[in-house]
Amino acid sequence: MTVHLSGEELGITIQTPESSLLIGMHGKNLESFQHIIARMIEKQTKKFIRVHLEVNDYMKSKDERLFRFLDSKIEIVLSNGRPFTMRNLNAFERKKAHDYIALRSEE
Repeated sequence: MTVHLSGEELGITIQTPESSLLIGMHGKNLESFQHIIARMIEKQTKKFIRVHLEVNDYMKSKDERLFRFLDSKIEIVLSNGRPFTMRNLNAFERKKAHDYIALRSEE
């Protein structure tokens, strides 16, 4: 396990053969652990710290899949000119999608 603090963000990276226990179905356990750790730190320090918990590069690969999906939809929208509505993204994923699309539109 490695831990690093950069400004107001704490990064925790874990490599384990038991990753499925930490990650859970669709990353739900990972999100919960991340939230609990952030609240525990906030309670102790009395200030907000963003926590990024990475287990066996799960979040990195999840982001890469999201960005590949977005690339394919961007190409479809550019080719046919019709809007596309994405469903079933949580708030954090929507923010990532908006940021990624904005970055792509600057290219």
